[in-house]
Amino acid sequence: MNEKIPIGGEIETKKSVEGKQESDKTAKELRSEKLNQSVADIQKLQAEIAIEQDETEKQKKLEKLNEEWLLFADQLLESSDDEIDYMHGEMIQLEINLKQIKDKNSNRAKEIQERIKILQTLLEEHFNNTYPHIEVVSRDTGYYVNSIILNGTVADFEELAQSNDGRFLKKIKTSKNNWQDVITSEDIQKITSLDLWDNEIEEAGARAIAGSETLGSLTSLDLRYNNIGDAGARAIAGSETLGSLTSLNLKQNNIGEAGARAIAGSETLGSLTSLDLWNNNIGEAGARAIAGSETLGSLTSLDLRYNNIGDAGARAIAGSETLGSLTSLDLDGNNIGDAGARAIAGSETLGSLTSLDLDGNNIEEEVKAELKPIFLVKGVDVCW
Repeated sequence: MNEKIPIGGEIETKKSVEGKQESDKTAKELRSEKLNQSVADIQKLQAEIAIEQDETEKQKKLEKLNEEWLLFADQLLESSDDEIDYMHGEMIQLEINLKQIKDKNSNRAKEIQERIKILQTLLEEHFNNTYPHIEVVSRDTGYYVNSIILNGTVADFEELAQSNDGRFLKKIKTSKNNWQDVITSEDIQKITSLDLWDNEIEEAGARAIAGSETLGSLTSLDLRYNNIGDAGARAIAGSETLGSLTSLNLKQNNIGEAGARAIAGSETLGSLTSLDLWNNNIGEAGARAIAGSETLGSLTSLDLRYNNIGDAGARAIAGSETLGSLTSLDLDGNNIGDAGARAIAGSETLGSLTSLDLDGNNIEEEVKAELKPIFLVKGVDVCW
């Protein structure tokens, strides 16, 4: 009987250890859930602030955002067994404290700035050693990585996206060697801004993007210099995935009238606030299609530089009942003459316009002098 006692004791001890492991695992999971919820709350507020027009409301949300960041920092500092997490937490507190100090030359402000520099150096060393094939473009509060250029493989991107270092990763620029793998990665679903600038994706790439099942979170898509043509533009316009886009850059893609018509008629692109078609060839007919669109009413920025829209295209834009929310309009280099410039100046529908570019057109100097006071009264800053 005495021999059974130590055996029982060993079994009891083993159960206790297993129970503790399960308890520790549960605590880690709970901590992770709390941190993930804080990240989600912060990102939701950031998105709201980005589109908030009322300055008073924006200020309230900014104050709330600081509170959320500090709550997140407390969670990192209180329960973290990760040195990097701890440094991020300290950085958040220091950055927000520094914002609240009016005299940036005070001793306290200088102490905080010195500590921030030390933490930045340590966090940069950590990141560069851990992710040698990723270039940081911008960082968020707490020195978290926000935007990157991926020079390596999709595995490098996935390692970052799945790590604590990638908690606030939202923007990625790919290369010709990795973009195809990136757009099919499950981890791309956390990304809201995708830059495929000059990746030679062409029509087939545009179709792949349009048909992707992983890009539904994108709010910004940059496809500059990719020669996607009219067929590629039609694919993007008809995508069932890209309905959350608010910004679309299709600069220099050999898009003509047909592509412009597809974009103008797209229900998918109805949330766009910014559309860039610089240096394509949509012509007068393409401009008419954009002006007559029933789905592009949310646009606040429209770039049609170097599209040969002429006076007729300018008149169509000026008379558009859809483009009344535009605050920025770029018509540089479009063979617009005096008649087109007068149409824009006399527009009754472009009442929200504050910035207009008419440089590189065929407008006589005396007509410019005639129209300048009109634009001045309307509060429009014109580049001639």
